[in-house]
Amino acid sequence: MPTAADLELAAARVNLCLGAERQLLARNAQKRRLPVTIVTGFLGAGKTSLLQHVLQHKLNLRVACAVSDLAAINVDALLVANQLAGNGNKLFELKADPNSSLDAFKDAVWQVLNEDDDAAALGHVDYLVMETSGTTDPTQLVAAVQEKFGKMT
Repeated sequence: MPTAADLELAAARVNLCLGAERQLLARNAQKRRLPVTIVTGFLGAGKTSLLQHVLQHKLNLRVACAVSDLAAINVDALLVANQLAGNGNKLFELKADPNSSLDAFKDAVWQVLNEDDDAAALGHVDYLVMETSGTTDPTQLVAAVQEKFGKMT
């Protein structure tokens, strides 16, 4: 028959395990910060080539790419789309002209950043890479991303 000391020891062990489990669950329940990289540069600087290189060497990461191009046909998005096929990867196209209206561009960025209606949305990716157009001032994009995720370093 177990003694009172044995029962107290067993209860202490159970409480210790429960405490550790609660800490682990609380840590996992915290909102995960999504790493974001913004690729910017002049026309022909190699932004899309860099993005393609990152996608070719992403290993098992699920990557979301947001590509902004002001041309009628978004060639950059077409080049990137082939490498994003499958495995939870996602391609977003920023369709607003960042030079026309700050609010319109921020709305387009926010639509990308808040899209969560399917399994491949931002909540289910490991990394977000955003490529700007060569004629775009990236400060508006940075401001929109900082508004969503906090100060960038």
